[in-house]
Amino acid sequence: QFVVLEGVLEEVADPAGLVEKVSRVLAAGAVVYASVAAPEPEKEEPLGEGQLYRFGEEGLRKLFMQSGFAEPDARHDSGRLRMWFRRKGAK
Repeated sequence: QFVVLEGVLEEVADPAGLVEKVSRVLAAGAVVYASVAAPEPEKEEPLGEGQLYRFGEEGLRKLFMQSGFAEPDARHDSGRLRMWFRRKGAK
């Protein structure tokens, strides 16, 4: 199983609830790819159109790990934070 959350988490009212629901339906070992906008940390940029939240690497890691995902692989490129999370344990 593989789920793609490309530019979604920063635009939903309850990102933690969404991640929890995704976690509940995935089998152990399934992977979620999450990508969010990653503006330069030293710049105070306003939220983009439709954005309700802004996530950094630590915040995104915490969001998924508290819902049963293992330590992610992460990459920053082209103004995006891209992370891959593997579902731990049984459903």
